[in-house]
Amino acid sequence: IEFDKAVEEWLVSLEEDKGVSAKTIRDYRCQAGFWRTHFEGKFVSEVTEEDVKLFFRRRKAGKLGGKKQPGNRLLNLNIVLLNAFFKWSRKKKRPYCEFNPAESEEKREETATKVRAFTKDEVAALREACRRPYKVITKRGGARAYEVEQEYLPPPHLYPLVLAALSTLLRFKNLSQLTWGQVDFN
Repeated sequence: IEFDKAVEEWLVSLEEDKGVSAKTIRDYRCQAGFWRTHFEGKFVSEVTEEDVKLFFRRRKAGKLGGKKQPGNRLLNLNIVLLNAFFKWSRKKKRPYCEFNPAESEEKREETATKVRAFTKDEVAALREACRRPYKVITKRGGARAYEVEQEYLPPPHLYPLVLAALSTLLRFKNLSQLTWGQVDFN
């Protein structure tokens, strides 16, 4: 089977069989686009370790498209995903390949991102900004030009949400999906 078709089949199987979220599938599909560019016209069974090594050299150099050169974290994601794809390809009733050409690809060292905590002044300013009205200026040019300044109040749920985020260090998604049954005041 052609590489492109097999990748699409693998992505669909992840969504249907493994219950992978649509957002994750979109992220995987985005990375798979680089694979498709590099392995275009090949059958899965024709991909060699050297092809995979060449893919990573070209991907690292930014020669497969994209706006910028990928970092090691993204390259490592591609290693994990390619390994998963080739393992899946081998487990088929009629395997698409006999070995995993991405198996020998070693992960790159990732640099840890430095975490910066808010200062007391920044926390105070953020809390105040969640309560304070703010102004928005709307301008329109052309024949009927105008400029309007409107004052808005922050949404009432914003302050408690920011306060909870600062107090618990939970991410926005976790906070927004929190239910009373998950809250323990003890």
